[in-house]
Amino acid sequence: MVQTANTVFRDFVTDNIPASGTWKPYKPDIRELLTYLENGVAGAAAGAVIFASKAAMDADLAYAADVMAWVLGDATAANNGVYQKQGASGSGSWTRLGDLPYGFIPAANAGAGTANAIVATTSIPLPDADGGALIALPIVANNTASPVTVAFNGAAALTIKTVSGNDIAIGGLTTGMIVAGYKSGTTFRLLSDQASAAIQAGAEAAQGYAEDWAIRPEDDPVPVAAGGDGSTTFSALHWAAKAAANAIDAYPATRTALGALDTTQKTVAYLLEEGREGAFKRVNTVEYSGWITADTRQAIIVQSTFDANFAWLRTGFDKMDLRWFGAPADGADSLEDGETVKGDWVTATAYVAGDLVWEASSGSRLGYICLVDHTSGTFATDLASGNWAVGAFTGTDNTAALQAMFALHEATGIPMLVPNGKFRCINPSEVVDSAFITLAGRSYDLEIQGDILIDDGLDAGANYNFFQTDTYDTNEDRSERDLFCIAGKGNFRGTWSHKPAGGSSTGRGHIFRLSGFKRITLTGFGMWDIAGKISRSRTNESVSNHLLHCERIASDSLRWTDTVDATIMGCEVWHADDDAINIHATDSGDELSICERIQIIGNDLYDIEGLICLGMRNGVVSGNTLKLTHGTCIYLGGRVGDEGDNAALNIVCVSNPIFDPLTRSNDGSTLSAASSESGAINVGSVQASWIAGAYNSGSGLIRDPLTAPGMVYYNSDLDTASVPQGGGMEVFGNPTRRTLPSVAKFSDWGFGLMFHSTGWIDPAVADTNFVTNGITLRSDIENFRVVPDVTGFRLGQGVFLHFLSADTYQRSWAFRNGRIAGGVVRDCRHGISHSLVAGTVAEYFVDVTVDGVEFDLDPYQVSPARTSATAGTWNSGATDPEKNAGIRMLNLYGMRVRGCKFMNLYEPIYGDATQSRADYDSNLVLCDPVSHAYDAGNLGVGVPYAAGPGFRHMIVDCLPTSADFGKVKNICRRGGSAVPTTGKYVIGHTFEVNMTGGIGVDRYRRATTGSNHVVATDWLAF
Repeated sequence: MVQTANTVFRDFVTDNIPASGTWKPYKPDIRELLTYLENGVAGAAAGAVIFASKAAMDADLAYAADVMAWVLGDATAANNGVYQKQGASGSGSWTRLGDLPYGFIPAANAGAGTANAIVATTSIPLPDADGGALIALPIVANNTASPVTVAFNGAAALTIKTVSGNDIAIGGLTTGMIVAGYKSGTTFRLLSDQASAAIQAGAEAAQGYAEDWAIRPEDDPVPVAAGGDGSTTFSALHWAAKAAANAIDAYPATRTALGALDTTQKTVAYLLEEGREGAFKRVNTVEYSGWITADTRQAIIVQSTFDANFAWLRTGFDKMDLRWFGAPADGADSLEDGETVKGDWVTATAYVAGDLVWEASSGSRLGYICLVDHTSGTFATDLASGNWAVGAFTGTDNTAALQAMFALHEATGIPMLVPNGKFRCINPSEVVDSAFITLAGRSYDLEIQGDILIDDGLDAGANYNFFQTDTYDTNEDRSERDLFCIAGKGNFRGTWSHKPAGGSSTGRGHIFRLSGFKRITLTGFGMWDIAGKISRSRTNESVSNHLLHCERIASDSLRWTDTVDATIMGCEVWHADDDAINIHATDSGDELSICERIQIIGNDLYDIEGLICLGMRNGVVSGNTLKLTHGTCIYLGGRVGDEGDNAALNIVCVSNPIFDPLTRSNDGSTLSAASSESGAINVGSVQASWIAGAYNSGSGLIRDPLTAPGMVYYNSDLDTASVPQGGGMEVFGNPTRRTLPSVAKFSDWGFGLMFHSTGWIDPAVADTNFVTNGITLRSDIENFRVVPDVTGFRLGQGVFLHFLSADTYQRSWAFRNGRIAGGVVRDCRHGISHSLVAGTVAEYFVDVTVDGVEFDLDPYQVSPARTSATAGTWNSGATDPEKNAGIRMLNLYGMRVRGCKFMNLYEPIYGDATQSRADYDSNLVLCDPVSHAYDAGNLGVGVPYAAGPGFRHMIVDCLPTSADFGKVKNICRRGGSAVPTTGKYVIGHTFEVNMTGGIGVDRYRRATTGSNHVVATDWLAF
C-alpha cells in the first residue's frame, strides 16, 4: 500500500521523536506517492466512481483499468477509502490506495465502554499517520480515575493526554463534553489543557503544600500529605529562624574573650585563636558540668565568666582535634626517609650530609646525622666542628595536650583526631614503666592522620609505655574496658637515634601496654623506629590488627599475650630485632590466659626474628611471606621461659612462603651458628628440656583432656611434673627455600645492612648461619599432618624430629598419630632425620606415617659423599651424617613409609639395613644400579635396595655428563605376556607372565641386578 505524505515526508526518523534525528525522505517512496497522486488526479479528471459500500464496488467490474473509485458510507469504517481498478473491463479487481481525503472525523460514543475506558466508532477509518485527521469525541460520563483511555473501531486503546502531555485529572471529563484531538502514537492528544473544578482543587492543594514548605511555623514539621515525614522535615521559615538564632554575632580573639562575652546579647561566636578556631554556641552550664570539669584545656567548652549559668560549646565537628588542646604541629624529625644508614662510625671514611651513624657513648648507642660533607677524623673533633648532630626530635612537647584529649574523651565519648602534621611528645618521667598517656576510661576512638613523634629524651635507663592502662599486665585486671580503637594513615615515630647497647631490656620504648579491653582495633597506620616493643599487652579479649606498617622495631612488634581472639591481617613488619608477631598464652589459670581463636593471615615479614604462636588453640597461620628471618620463622606450640605452657591445639599453618632464614645476631655484629634442632618452621615445644621423670611409663597414668580442661598430657607422672602436649597441627603448602648464595657479608646480597636493636650491622655470613632445617617437630606433639616443601637446606634436614631431653627417660611413643604426607624435600642433607645419637637408648618408638613424599636430596651433585660432581656415583668412605639419606632411621622403630620416591641420594633409609625397624610399602627408587647393595658403580642412588613389596625401581639415566641425563631408561614392569628381554632390573623384582588362554600366571623372581635376561639365571621361576 502506498505510504501517505505524512509518512514519506515526516520530520524525524521516528515520527514525533526529535531525538531520533532528522528524516531524509526515500526517493523510491516519493516516486511511488507521486505516481499514486498522478493516477488519482488522472482518475478524478476522468471522473471517479462513488460507491455506497465496498461490496457494491466489488460487484461491478465493468470499468477500464486504472479507473478511480471512492467508497463512502460502508458500515465497516476500514472499507471506506480510495480504490483503483485493476485489469480489463469486466474482469480484475479493485485495490485500495489510501484514505479518503477527510481532515475532520466525528466519532460516536454509544457508552459501550466505561467512563475511564471509552469505546468509540467512526464511519470513516482513522488515518494511519499520526495527526492525519482531527477527531471529535463526545463524553457520556464523568471520569472517576486517571489516566483515561479511548479505543476507536476496536483498535488498541489510546491514553488520553492533554496538549501539554498530562493525564486527565479525576473529573476532568464530564457528561456532554465534546473533546477534539489527534491520534499520536499510543495516545489521543487533546487540542488544549483542561480547565475544570478538579484541576482548580488540585492547584489549590498544591498551593497549600507549597506554603507548608515555605512558611509553616518554626518547629512544626511538614506533614506527610505535603511530602514531608511529619517529624524531622521543616519549612524554610523554620530553618531561617534557626539560622538567625545561630548567626555568628561575635568573633573573640581568645578563649578568655569568648568566656567574657555578654550572654544576654550573644548566642553564637567564632573563636579566632590560632589552632583553636571554630564556632561556639551558648549552652546551659548545668547540662555540661561534667564536660566543663574534664575539659581542662577548653578545647570544646569554655565556661562563661559573664554568667556562670552559661558556657560556650564548640559546634560543627565530629572529632576532637588535638590542636584544640594547645598542641602545635611543629615537631621535626632529623631522620627522614631516603637518608642513608651507614652503621657504626668508622675512622677515615668519607661521609656526606644526610648519612646516619651510630657512636657508642656511656652504654648507649646514639645516632648522629651528618651535616657537612667530610672525611672523618676523631669523632669528638668532628662533632665539635659541627659535622654531626645527635638525632632527635624538636618541637613543642604535646604530651600533656594529648593526655588532656584522652581525658576529655573518657568523659564525653567524642572521638579524637590527630590531624596532619608532626606532634612531638617527650617522656614525662624517667621512672621505669612510666607512661606517656594513661588510660582510665572504658572506650577510646582515635583517628591518626599525622605523625606522633615519641621522644624519650635519649634516656637509656628507663622503660616507658606510650599508651598504658592504669592497671596493666596483671591477670586479675577484670575492668572489661569496652574498646580501644586507633585507625588512620598517620604514624608513631620513635627516636631512631636511641638504641640501647647489646639489646638491653632497659631504655626501651613501647607503644601499647594495655590490658582488660574487650576489643582492641588497630588499623592502617605506621610505627617506625621503636626502641622497644610495639605492643607489650595481655589479657585482652579480642584484638584486631589490620594493614599496619611496622619498621625498625628493636624488640617484639605485634605481641599479644593471653588474648582470646586475635586477628592480625595484611600487616607489614620490616626490620625487627625480635618477633614480628608474638601470640602466646601463659599458664596463669586466669580465664584469659589462653589464645583461643587466632588468625594470622597475609602479613609481609622481612628482616625480622620470626612469627611465634605459643599455647594457642584453634588458629590459622596462612598466606604470610617471610624473608630473611633471624632464627626460626614460624614457632607453633610449646613455651619460652615461664610462658606458653598451655598446650597448642588445632592449628593450621598453610601457604606461608619462607625464604632464606638466617640465625640471630647474638651481639650486634656477628650471627650465631645454627643449632642442629633449629627449623624454619618449628612445631611442638620450644622448651629444650623438661623436668627429669616427666615421662614415667611405670605409672601408666594418662591425663584425660576432658577432665583437665586447658591442658593435655600423656603418660605423665602426675606426682612429679605436668607436661603439656600440643596436637591437631596441620602444616602444609609452606614453600621453604634457601635462594641466596654464599657471600662474605650480609650487605653483599644487595639488601643493605641488617637491623639490630643496637643499630644497623653488617655481619659476616657463612653457610652455617642459615637455619639448619626446613621443619622441626618436637616430640611432645601428636595428631599432626605435615606436608614438606623444603629446598636448599644442604647442611640440614627437610623434616627434623627433635626429641626433648626428657625423652632420655623411656616413653612408649613419640610423635603420636603423626603423618608426613606428600610434598617434596629437595637439595637437603637428609629428608627426615632426628636428634638421637646411636647408642644413647636401645630404641625409640615413633608413631609417624611417611606417605607420598618425594626425596630429591642432591640434584646438583654437590654432596661431599659424592665421588665427583660429574660421575653420578657415591664415595664408599662417606660417613653419617654426610650420607644423604631419605629417612635417617637410627634408633627409631615404628614408622610407616609408603608410596615415597627416592632419588639423588646415598641411601633411601639409613640405619635400617635389615628393613625391620619400619613398615615399608610401594616406595619407588629412581636409580641406575649395578648392585642392590652399595657399589661404586651405582648411579643416582648409592644403595638402591633389593626389589620387593617395600621398594620398586625406575631405571633413570643418572650420569650428569650424559646427553640423556634425567631421562627414564626403563620402568621395571610387574607383568606381561613374556619375561622381559630388555631393560635393567634389580634383584628381588617379581614378574608375572600370563599363561596361554589367559588362565593363571607364571611367576618369576629376578636373581640379578643388570640388563641380562636369561631364564633360570637372571629370572627364576617360582
